[in-house]
Amino acid sequence: MSVKKPEVSMDDECLCSGDSCSENTLFKPKMDLSCLACMKSELSCCSMSKTACCIFPAHPAFNGVAQGRDDVICVGQGVGALVKPLCVTGEKPLCKAAGKGLCCSQRCAYPCDQDIVSGCSCCFIRCCKCAPFKFGVEPCVKKDNLDESAFGGFGAEYAEAKYDTQYILAACCCVICSIYNPDTYVDAFGYEVKNVCLCGECDGKSSLLPKNASGYDILIDNVGSCLCVKPKTLCKGTSRAMFTLTKCALPCDDEVPFAVACFGIKCIGNPPEGFKQPAFVDYLFKPIAEGHDKAAGAAPTADEIER
Repeated sequence: MSVKKPEVSMDDECLCSGDSCSENTLFKPKMDLSCLACMKSELSCCSMSKTACCIFPAHPAFNGVAQGRDDVICVGQGVGALVKPLCVTGEKPLCKAAGKGLCCSQRCAYPCDQDIVSGCSCCFIRCCKCAPFKFGVEPCVKKDNLDESAFGGFGAEYAEAKYDTQYILAACCCVICSIYNPDTYVDAFGYEVKNVCLCGECDGKSSLLPKNASGYDILIDNVGSCLCVKPKTLCKGTSRAMFTLTKCALPCDDEVPFAVACFGIKCIGNPPEGFKQPAFVDYLFKPIAEGHDKAAGAAPTADEIER
């Protein structure tokens, strides 16, 4: 039995283990902060997810995930979505995944494709290939580098909620709660939060509709990022739950000025431009109309309820 002589340089990935539909490799990472990055992309029937963490400026993918910002020190991003099960038509595999972190990388696919060599490997030795079956000992099998292009983007195109006039509900010093009238169900769909606290910044969204209703994505389950940034303020944030909004800032600024309000009634200060007092505040000061226990037509009609 002959054993092939390994022809592997320190820049190659070396197969360390594998089975019929997956492979694990080791490689020599660069001796800088890029070696701390961990990236993963996974598709399983109708579920898709992508994650990236500890992406520093030394990493090739940094400019893309940092979106050209010059105040970002480190980035972590992720997205999860419900997608069309194109595996039933043969357009997509049933499952496929790729991951890379520190000095390790992983690949898997079912059914196997050109990225996976189906076989049996252990302890840096490939014992055999399965498709077609061929027995042969191969030590330190050379594999192509798994670079950032294998993972694609880590964001998602989603339908953004649009709103103009906000009606103030309550305010407490540096926090303002408001509500708005959505024009369509898209404007009242999902949850969003964006907060900055010293050098930490997070931007998260969930349960959003895709921007292209006829595209591959059916529902954006979650998309978010965590960044380490150069501090510019103590604390500032905005959150949306369907058609309610909460904004905060410390210290207060033009977007969130100092104010105190309760049930839409302003007590101290003034909300910023774009906020209005809700109409139900006037009900508190209007005389109550005289009611009747058994008057004709005492029960409200459907039109009266809608009005």
